[in-house]
Amino acid sequence: MGIYNFAMLKRTADKILGIVNQNYEEIGQEFSETRKHIWPEFKFFEKYFKKGAKVLDVGCGNGRLVEFLKNYSIDYTGLDQSKKLIEEAKKNFSNKNFVQGNILKLPFRDSSFDIIFCIAVLHHIPSVEYRKKAISEIKRVLKNKGIAIISTWNMYQPKFDKIRKKAALNSILTFGNKSKKDLFFYWGKEKKSLRYYYAFHAAEFSDLIEGNGLKRLEVFGTKRGERGGLKEAFNWWGVYENSN
Repeated sequence: MGIYNFAMLKRTADKILGIVNQNYEEIGQEFSETRKHIWPEFKFFEKYFKKGAKVLDVGCGNGRLVEFLKNYSIDYTGLDQSKKLIEEAKKNFSNKNFVQGNILKLPFRDSSFDIIFCIAVLHHIPSVEYRKKAISEIKRVLKNKGIAIISTWNMYQPKFDKIRKKAALNSILTFGNKSKKDLFFYWGKEKKSLRYYYAFHAAEFSDLIEGNGLKRLEVFGTKRGERGGLKEAFNWWGVYENSN
């Protein structure tokens, strides 16, 4: 079926989604402690901000994006699947709107937002079908000519070569998956919580989004806050427009 389209069974994908949700409840507070600082990459998107824009932060975690947006007149809503992280976000920014919800079924009306951030979320979603569903939901709640800013982790950095192979073996042992792109890492200080990642290739990342109705404006990689190529990047970023 091709390198990008390994067909994962729905029951396997559903089981992995359950693990993802459980994982964030287990590590929520510890994870929040590692996400206190604003990523310097955010500066590359200031040109898309407009006064009074309605912004949705999908996978908002502890709400740290609020700190970056504080100098803009923006109507912010944060959404996360994790109850624990939403609790952290509300403690950090009690004057902002935070909602517990699922990217696969966003609890908002069609064409509700001018800008949607989806930062480091897609690689936690198993199966082609569910990743397509996530993008279709983003498109649905995004206004016409609205902007989606989406990122994913580059698991093909040379420093990850060894641990990527080990993480793929974890997947085989746990689920019988033969895909080398469905990875399981043990996360946290005690390394007891199993965390799922899908290892996107750079072209696959953008193809997924463009193939589901969003128009590419720019795609680039970042490393230590610097913008550059895709090969050695820590993160891949894409900016897309909803052109209905």
